[in-house]
Amino acid sequence: MNSEAFRAHIRWMRLRGLAGTTITQRAAVMRRLAAYCDGKPLLDITETELIEWADDLATRVAVSSRAFYVSNVREFYRWCYAEHRIAADPAANLPVPRVPARQPRPIDEDSLEVAISYASPRIRLWLVLAAFCGLRACDVAHLRGENIRLADDPPYILVTESKGGKERIVPLNDYVVAEFRRYPNLPARGPVFRNAGGQRISENAVSVIANRHLRDVGVQDVFHQLRHRFGTQVQRAYRDLRVTQELLGHSNVATTALYAGVADLDKYRAVTALPTPPQQTAL
Repeated sequence: MNSEAFRAHIRWMRLRGLAGTTITQRAAVMRRLAAYCDGKPLLDITETELIEWADDLATRVAVSSRAFYVSNVREFYRWCYAEHRIAADPAANLPVPRVPARQPRPIDEDSLEVAISYASPRIRLWLVLAAFCGLRACDVAHLRGENIRLADDPPYILVTESKGGKERIVPLNDYVVAEFRRYPNLPARGPVFRNAGGQRISENAVSVIANRHLRDVGVQDVFHQLRHRFGTQVQRAYRDLRVTQELLGHSNVATTALYAGVADLDKYRAVTALPTPPQQTAL
């Protein structure tokens, strides 16, 4: 698995400036593929074996996960072919599953209040950052003290090393500023959240710990749904999908539309505003 081609591909991804999480995920997918093929060298895996692997995935994982795995494998072999490391691309005809259109699924306000109220200081700040700043688990994990600008006008956080490697500035309202100020031992520099060993906490740990807390307080939503809540509330308040896109850090506005749900009340107002003919008096 640790072939020269694989190492070169990882190096190429770093040189392109892809996010660390993207590189880590690509490597994990290729390791899983190699394991499925009994450790066979990646460049020796055939089209037939890739089809069998994808077919096996279809029996075990959700369609969105299959699309993620297949897309990563296709990107690796496309690069190998372009670099003349293989004579033909074995993944060229590997179909990427169609992912059904998702509906926004923001956490409801009552559940959010319960989750925040019963959280420890660290988890409480994670929930606030997701629900009021739109941070992902990876954004929370990579947050650094020097990127929290509470004294600036307006105050903001600089989100770095995010998904897709795109930096973004997220302004902070008074509520979030107050939550930062009440957080014990907020570092001026370096990782804000560390594990027991003193190292930066992983994004997986953020998700696992936050989701466990949500379940413990009786909330059925998951951590990422707080980000959906942020996108939905921003879109409802400002009604500019471009602004919502920038705050969420999406490269494609179509992705933002999957997060920024239109509230049922807004839909009701829209349909009730339609002109209608006069009502006839019942006989």
